[in-house]
Amino acid sequence: MSTNNNITSLPITLKKNIEPYGELGVWTIKEDIDFFLSNLYIYESEKTSLINLKDRKLMEWLSSRYLLHLMSGRKTRGAVLKDQFGKPFLDDSPFHISLSHSRDLTAIIASPYLVGVDIQYFVSKIGRIAKKFISPEELKLIPNDKELLYQHFIWGAKESLFKAYGKGNVNFKSDLHITYIEEVDGDLIGSAKIIKQDYHEEFRLEGYMFEDYILVYAIHE
Repeated sequence: MSTNNNITSLPITLKKNIEPYGELGVWTIKEDIDFFLSNLYIYESEKTSLINLKDRKLMEWLSSRYLLHLMSGRKTRGAVLKDQFGKPFLDDSPFHISLSHSRDLTAIIASPYLVGVDIQYFVSKIGRIAKKFISPEELKLIPNDKELLYQHFIWGAKESLFKAYGKGNVNFKSDLHITYIEEVDGDLIGSAKIIKQDYHEEFRLEGYMFEDYILVYAIHE
């Protein structure tokens, strides 16, 4: 994916080059559906995905494809299709992609390495379900005075790992393992592993907080 230096003039909340290589972007949706329908070419191969989408889900679909195209720097938009497991991929491109939505924000990540991204609005009730996705070993990584932040980071990390893996049938507590978390200049970094019977891989994690949201991505090491 080529870098488009002009993209910073567009209404993008966050744009970042990621290491070892890739791009991350967040769009704050202020446009209406007609804007995207007028400015986004939709391929025949994509139209079946739109049949049952309405209102919010339709807006999410359109805004993510629009942002992905802006980030690509390509004149012609590539179709976003799904593989046999339902994982989205960019047609005719070597880049792996991942999409996420929360309220009026759309997040996209693209890289030649396996990647996943998750964006979420902070909610206090996450603590009620934390033990369903956080292992005893991971609980030891959480400072007592920052439980809410670290719970959201771990959830976002595991959502990102799930998306990067892309084959479904994953237990968030026993198959996805956060092994390290550190706070650096207000952001969070970490490492993780996906361990299944036929799949053992390591990932690097990064998390960014802005306004009332947290964004986390995982990229294959």
